[in-house]
Amino acid sequence: MKSCKTRLLCTLIVLSLLTVAGCDKGSKSEEDPSYSVITKVEGPVSASIGQEIHIKVTLEGNNGCAVSGELHEIVAGDSRTITGKINYQGTVCPMIMVYMISDYSFKSTTPGIYQLKFLKRDGSYINHSVTVN
Repeated sequence: MKSCKTRLLCTLIVLSLLTVAGCDKGSKSEEDPSYSVITKVEGPVSASIGQEIHIKVTLEGNNGCAVSGELHEIVAGDSRTITGKINYQGTVCPMIMVYMISDYSFKSTTPGIYQLKFLKRDGSYINHSVTVN
């Protein structure tokens, strides 16, 4: 009987340690490629000065609990780096890929060629140039 209790206690301790070790308590940075979930970009390549254009950005969620998407922008001169993030809600999620369209708005009051770099999960970029006249 004592051996059975000891074995059960050891099993519970090992399972507890595995559960704690498997938790990811750190948060990912927006510059971390695995944070970004952008898969496709579509939109105009030219605009007038002061004209706002809208670019459709497709985001990929890992499961059916994906409820919304966000875009984050980092500006450096005429270049912009855009990352995407999916927000999840729920705990029991169907294992399906979910695709969402998010709208990225761009407007410039200065003429020029603007490089929009949309960061993908693998660390590469989808480049989209916009010429403002």
